[in-house]
Amino acid sequence: MRAAVAVDGQKRVWVIWSANKNGNFDLYAKYLQGDNWSPEMRITTDPGQEPESGSRPPTPRAASGSRGRPSAATTWTFLPRCR
Repeated sequence: MRAAVAVDGQKRVWVIWSANKNGNFDLYAKYLQGDNWSPEMRITTDPGQEPESGSRPPTPRAASGSRGRPSAATTWTFLPRCR
């Protein structure tokens, strides 16, 4: 599993990770607000093309905006297997 962390403008700590569930990699997220974790959210849904056998799972990256806005952004990449 690969994970990324960001804090949004509402001071929620977001954790985003990749997981292979039912043969498909997707990105999932939860946030911590105070002492409570949100329910798990799947943030990608396209079955798309999965990485080749032996390649790395999707690598999420997270960033939060400035000026106290309540947002966090996520990007990800697939890195192919080296031959």
